[in-house]
Amino acid sequence: MPRLQLLFFPEGIALINQNIGCKRQGTTIPHVHSTLPVFIYDINDMQP
Repeated sequence: MPRLQLLFFPEGIALINQNIGCKRQGTTIPHVHSTLPVFIYDINDMQP
């Protein structure tokens, strides 16, 4: 049976949508689901 999962985001996270947020940490930007990082990239990897 499916269970309701409550999402808890750390302080300072900018929400992209109701499930994923991001926050710059030095030169990296992790995208997080609740408190778990799902994707991390370096700020220098962004295209202008």
